[in-house]
Amino acid sequence: MAQDKYGGNITFSLDEKKDHMVTFHPRVMKRIYHFSRKEQKVAVTVRLKMEGDVIESMFPADFSKQSTVRKLQDRVAKEYEKRAQKMIEKVQKKYKSDVLGFGRQLKAFHYDIWKDIDWDKDFPEAQINVVYDVKLRRTGMEMR
Repeated sequence: MAQDKYGGNITFSLDEKKDHMVTFHPRVMKRIYHFSRKEQKVAVTVRLKMEGDVIESMFPADFSKQSTVRKLQDRVAKEYEKRAQKMIEKVQKKYKSDVLGFGRQLKAFHYDIWKDIDWDKDFPEAQINVVYDVKLRRTGMEMR
């Protein structure tokens, strides 16, 4: 999320059925940061626009249907958002360290907010939201 590296494949369940597994490989990602102040707390929204491929689906799915593709894109986005929030909570609450570089972005591009805060003290209480916009490019193999 913080670097220009796309990470590796993620495998997750498409729905409640644990046998409906999908493996997604991210290819292209662009980050957009938005900072603001809300009631003395810094609010950060990170929008990640991601393109990638389904490299494996372990159930029959008709990827020629737009509704199937949209469902999969939404599910991939929700999975990434869930993992990102879990990681952010850990670095904020357990480690209290901005290893993801939000403070650098804040200081470089939003100095008007930066100058009025103590980021080391404010980071653990910052409201950080991550939103993914996923576009599926290729649908890969299908296990039957």
